[in-house]
Amino acid sequence: MWSRRSATRPVSRGLSASPSSARWKIWLISHLDIITRVRFVVWLLLGLALYFGFSYRNSKLNNAIN
Repeated sequence: MWSRRSATRPVSRGLSASPSSARWKIWLISHLDIITRVRFVVWLLLGLALYFGFSYRNSKLNNAIN
């Protein structure tokens, strides 16, 4: 049953932003192979380039100016 509090304020139980969780994630990443980190960065940059390139070409503001 929904209570008044849960309906007005969503609770995200799976996310943690504490400093200890950040240290844990940094520790996990630091123990990956270097090639895995390089592949991740390349994949991330490729994805960001595609995302921003597509949104720049298809934005309504860009089409209104041209």
